[in-house]
Amino acid sequence: MQRAWALVVTSLAVTSLAVAGAAQTPRPSPASKIEAGRNVYEREKCATCHQIANHGNSRFPLDGVASRLTPDQLKRWLTDTAKMEDALPRLPAVRMSTTRYRLSDADLTALVEYLKTLK
Repeated sequence: MQRAWALVVTSLAVTSLAVAGAAQTPRPSPASKIEAGRNVYEREKCATCHQIANHGNSRFPLDGVASRLTPDQLKRWLTDTAKMEDALPRLPAVRMSTTRYRLSDADLTALVEYLKTLK
């Protein structure tokens, strides 16, 4: 009986530690990821070429982009831009591939999360 009780107590202690550890390492909320992506958009000066909600360059609006492209396609536009441009029926006058993007994985993920909200 004592052995069974010790097993229960040990199990509860391990579970408590796991829960406490999870509580100490908060995961970013979806809203904070989107806000981080908006910050990347602003920091990288994307509005120089793109427009969202009538802010920025009207030549290449991003409103509704998430309705036209999958998250994978959004990411590929940022990581394999030349290939994405080559797949267009006609090359744009201003090529996005001429710009060198050096986004960290976290920034890239956040920017895609933000772009996914533009439906």
